[in-house]
Amino acid sequence: MKDRKYIVQFLLILFFISLLADSHVTTYFLNHRVHPFSEIMGWISFAGQGWIQALPCILLIFIGTISKKWSWLKKVGINTVYGLILSGVITQFIKHLIGRPRPSFVPETGIILGPTFARGFDSFPSGHATSAFAFASILSEYFPFMRIILYAYAMLVSFSRIYIRAHYLSDVIAGIAIGLSIGWFIVPSRWDDIKYFLRRRGVLLLILAIAFFMFFLNIGRPGLFDVDEAVYAESAREMVTTGDWITPHYNGANRYDKPILFYWLISSAYHIFGINEFSARFWSAFLGVTLAGVLYVFLKHFGSERFAIISSLIFITSMEVAILAHAAITDMTLTFFMTLSLLCFYTGYIEKEQKRRWYIAGYAASGLAVLTKGPVGLVIPGLIILIFLTIVKDLRRGLKDIFIPGGIGIFLFITLPWYGAEIWINGWEYINAFFIKHNITRYTGVISGHSGPIYYFVVVVLLAFFPWSIFIPEGIKKAFSSGHSLLVFAAVWFLTIFIFFSLSRTKLPGYIAPLSPAAAIIAGWVWNGWIGNIPVAFKKRHRIYSWSMLTYLILGIVGGMGFLSLPYYMAHSPYVNNRIGETIKGLSIFYTMGMVILGGVIISYISFVRQKGRIAFTIMAGMMMSVASILFLYVVPLVDYYMQTPLRTYAQVVKDKMILQNGELIIYDLNKPSLIFYSQHYATIVGGGAHEQLKKVLSTDKNLYIITKARRVSELRKMGLYLIDQKRGYALLERTGRNERRK
Repeated sequence: MKDRKYIVQFLLILFFISLLADSHVTTYFLNHRVHPFSEIMGWISFAGQGWIQALPCILLIFIGTISKKWSWLKKVGINTVYGLILSGVITQFIKHLIGRPRPSFVPETGIILGPTFARGFDSFPSGHATSAFAFASILSEYFPFMRIILYAYAMLVSFSRIYIRAHYLSDVIAGIAIGLSIGWFIVPSRWDDIKYFLRRRGVLLLILAIAFFMFFLNIGRPGLFDVDEAVYAESAREMVTTGDWITPHYNGANRYDKPILFYWLISSAYHIFGINEFSARFWSAFLGVTLAGVLYVFLKHFGSERFAIISSLIFITSMEVAILAHAAITDMTLTFFMTLSLLCFYTGYIEKEQKRRWYIAGYAASGLAVLTKGPVGLVIPGLIILIFLTIVKDLRRGLKDIFIPGGIGIFLFITLPWYGAEIWINGWEYINAFFIKHNITRYTGVISGHSGPIYYFVVVVLLAFFPWSIFIPEGIKKAFSSGHSLLVFAAVWFLTIFIFFSLSRTKLPGYIAPLSPAAAIIAGWVWNGWIGNIPVAFKKRHRIYSWSMLTYLILGIVGGMGFLSLPYYMAHSPYVNNRIGETIKGLSIFYTMGMVILGGVIISYISFVRQKGRIAFTIMAGMMMSVASILFLYVVPLVDYYMQTPLRTYAQVVKDKMILQNGELIIYDLNKPSLIFYSQHYATIVGGGAHEQLKKVLSTDKNLYIITKARRVSELRKMGLYLIDQKRGYALLERTGRNERRK
């Protein structure tokens, strides 16, 4: 078993290394092909198909059936068939869940990852390698003397898939690892190991699988949305192309809005998956999945498995969490590291024997949070810990325990090198732009028009975490009355972030993302009590319902009816018609979403009233998963089509023209960073009222390509520009340079 464990670990390391070498290996075999050898590899690849491997298994079953002496061969054949079937099911599930294009498709389509059934988008993992190694490993258990021949066959099949450009190297290595694992587990002596593993880790794997589905669903398909997604993606792209790993740049200029860690993460994904939408969003989704698993393990340790499952599912099915996990912005990354720092503190506070280790880990997590979004990564956790220690009347001892020079040293080791280098390179310009403008001024004043009333986040929490947000007030009230340290800690965590950002003058929905794990814990505790016990409300005839559930019913019906009426509103809205300029198709999907919400709300409420708390919770979680699936599979692509597609099309036209001739891109009266990302070209950005700057830009001899709002077309045509295309509120214009006109 130890040898096999080391083999799997080796293959895992090799897999991550192979991701970096995929394109190089594919290109090498493309450029070094020998005709007779290529034909041989084709035949070997053909021989690696599952149905061909099943033929000797059928023969073994036949011999074992007709011969008493060789009856044991029947069991061998059946087990091998089971292995082939299991390898086929697993690989097909992963193939269509990840949807990686085959090497022969990449030049035409680019690298697009995400759940899909499109032809050719089923490269990962290699099904041939998986089945071949499952076949070889199972038969090797029964026929050890044939081990070399069997594994040689499996290796040849795997190599042939790379040679004929059917798979990348990493696809094959992943297939080998899966095939070996299936083969080792399918042998009868391993079934006990499977049962033991599933008993210990089965629920965690299920939680991670649900989170993976929710957070990775279709993340590579829609284009990047303006403004934030596109500007982060473009800044990371410029980091890769310029090689400047210290100062982020956007459109060739220094960008001081956020620290460096998130740009490093996106850049690392670019190196592995290529520069595309999936890479830009990968880390948000990955950290969201990881956080769901961390939350489950933490709550199982300090609560119960049921409490952990409920809270984790609430976290996963909270709409803001799912949306932020799909977005190439810093909020999910900050939430992950801030949550990690708080969970490490609480673990150290409760488990005093190991408090030093946990507190140091908390310092490290806080350092990464500060490297993600600035001082808020330390200030918020610090406030939460300070208030919590005050409430539990343990402030003096708690602060004494937390003050660990080694932990402070790790925090400074993580944060100081980059901040010090950035200040050294850019001096006061950076200090003024980042610390003063984007931290102090952003809190005390309004930046970029993102203001809101004091109750702004009441509405945000209610909608962003629906339906679970409805149970938070009841959970907070009971948390303080119970005195349970975990619940008090979660309530303080939630309220501190909520109040802190409610007092901020600049407000955005993503600001409160770090309170989402606390919200899941609070709401999860309420539901854990309801599922475990009959609510007190049901024991009194004059209270046949919970006030929280009644509020849920009313808001759910209002929300469902709102989605049902949305198509009519959008079809008759003057703003939408003027903005899009055409009839919007695909609005019927909102009818489906409305019916899902109405049906889910009513059925779950009836289940709750009939004292079926477990069924009610399951229906609510399933309803939110269905809504999220509709949102990411249909609604987001619909919004992308009408809002972003014209911009991407124009950016691609400009990119192609720039390759053919020297020119300059001008973005006029638009704040659309996606144009720079997709054109992969710096642009001159001119504001709507900057007429003198526009005239100066137009005075150049270069070929000019201007992307602007459709209402600016008549103005620009009077200045001698030619309209190339106009669509959905945007326009692309061109002006040929003087040298070009002379030709």
